[in-house]
Formats: sequence, structure tokens, C-alpha cells
Amino acid sequence: MEKRKEEETTLEKIQECCLGIVSDVDRVCRENGIEYSLCGGSVIGAHLYRGFIPWDDDIDLMMTRENYDRFLSIYPSKAGEYYHLHHYSTDGADNLPALFSRVEDLRTNMQEQIARGERSGHVFIDITVMDQVPTPLYFRIARLYAGYTYTFLYRKNGMTPGTGWKKAAFSAAGLFARGEDPVRRYEKLEGFLRRHSRGRKTRYCAELLSAAYSGILYEQRVFMHYRDIPFAGLKLRIVRDYMDYLYMRYGRREFTMDVPSDERQQQHIRNME
Repeated sequence: MEKRKEEETTLEKIQECCLGIVSDVDRVCRENGIEYSLCGGSVIGAHLYRGFIPWDDDIDLMMTRENYDRFLSIYPSKAGEYYHLHHYSTDGADNLPALFSRVEDLRTNMQEQIARGERSGHVFIDITVMDQVPTPLYFRIARLYAGYTYTFLYRKNGMTPGTGWKKAAFSAAGLFARGEDPVRRYEKLEGFLRRHSRGRKTRYCAELLSAAYSGILYEQRVFMHYRDIPFAGLKLRIVRDYMDYLYMRYGRREFTMDVPSDERQQQHIRNME
């Protein structure tokens, strides 16, 4: 009972920190005309609970490539005192959890379980980017390119993605990654994605910098209109047709508060100070 109460208290503290971070991000975005939307489980939380899914320990945001690049260039100089943009362009290749971005609360410390490994860091929110997908062939090539580039990140940070054939494939690809500068490799991938996103209005887009969800195609129309939505006492941005987004992401539009404990998403953070 004591352990459960301690876990609940820790989760509440993490969620409170996440709200502080997302409030700062929202402020900078509104002041600079940058659109963003809640993403993934945070959309479900806003829909069902007007806030967090009760067991969720982070907030996920997404941006189109144009908005994302503006955010990367503007946020570091506009961020609140304790908030930091964690990205390879600001922190290099060491201790990097993903190729998309995070904003962290530097007043906190935590241990995170990620890709069958563990890393030390700060309480965070994730910000992923939606890149344009011109053709199905491009999508297949970009996914392979992104997957190969992730081998640099996994090798650098001691992560092991998946099991079985997936683990073996990443390990084999990682043999070719030795001796190269990871940051340069990340820049090449993102430069490739930017070239094919700039000035295009394609039917589809995808999270090509996300190892977990790069296989999902989204219809670009979903990211044309946004609105405010209540979230744990804040007003945050969300794509207007967010139920269409959820259908593209999860294959369904019906969600319920009654989720068995063994089907709940595993929490990221193991320890937090």
C-alpha cells in the first residue's frame, strides 16, 4: 500500500512538471505563430479526461515540418529559465533518446526506460515532426533511411530495439555505423526530409523521425486546422479533426476509460527526483 501511494505521488509530480513544460512551450508557440497539436495518448487523454490519461507520465506534441523547424530555431532563446530544448543540434549525440525533440525541466532528475536500455535525464515532453510524403516509393526509402540512421543512436547510447529479427537487423546495420560522426548522420537524414517537405502539399505525411511510429501514414488534411482544447486546467492546441487523427494512428475512433491494467501503456520514467 505504501509503495503504491509513493508511486501515485511520484506520478502526480511528474505530471505537474509536464504541465509546466507544455505551458512554456504553448506560450512561445502562441507568441511566435507556431502551430502544434497534442499527439498520441495525450489526444486520448484530452478527449476522455480533459487532461492526462491517469497512468500517463508525459505529454506528446506534434508539429508539421514548417512549424517544427521554426520552433527549433526560436524556442532555445525564448524558453523559460528552467526549460531546455533537448535535440542533437543543442546537445550533440550523447544521451540522446530519439531523433525528434524534447523539452526538459532542468530542475528534475529521472531514470528512463527506453529501447530496452536505461538513460538518465530530466522530466520531459516529446515533440515529434510530421514530414511530407510525396510518393509511396519515397515513403519506403525514407523509412529505411531513418531506420538505418537510428542504428547510430542505438549504438551511441547502448540501446537495443526490440527482440529477435529486429534486434539482429539493427545490430548488423550498426556494424556499418562505426567511425562516423552521429550528429553528421542525423543532419543528413533531416536534410533529406526537409528537402522533400519544403514547399510541398502532398496527400500524406508521416513521423519519419520516430522509430516507433514511422510505419503510419497520415492524411495531410488533418494538419490544416487547429483549435484549443482543455487539458488539466490549461488550454492547449489540437488538430481540429482529432478523431480522424486517432483513427489513422490507432485504427479506431471509440475509446473508453475502462482499460485493463495489462493493456495500459508502460510508463517511461522509473525514478524521479
